Amino acid sequence: MTGYGVYFRFEPLEGCFARIDVDVAVMVTTVTFNSEPGCEPSDPKKTAMHEALHLLISRLEAGGRARFLQSEEITESTEELVNKLISIIGGVSENREK
Repeated sequence: MTGYGVYFRFEPLEGCFARIDVDVAVMVTTVTFNSEPGCEPSDPKKTAMHEALHLLISRLEAGGRARFLQSEEITESTEELVNKLISIIGGVSENREK
């Protein structure tokens, strides 16, 4: 995701393969992978995509959790998400045509 500082860690996690923590205000995210033996995901690409999608919607989620939210903030976050999805979907469909 452009604009975000992305960091990775490996440490024991309970009940999951990975976790993402996002600080929308400073645009920094940390992805933590479970370091426990035997806790590797069966499909690492799917797990990575799952965490990347959490990052993609993090600003919209942060806005939704805010106690005082202006209507334009919701619209701005929604538009940001839609434009990023268009970029992703456009890239996928372009690759399929090749």
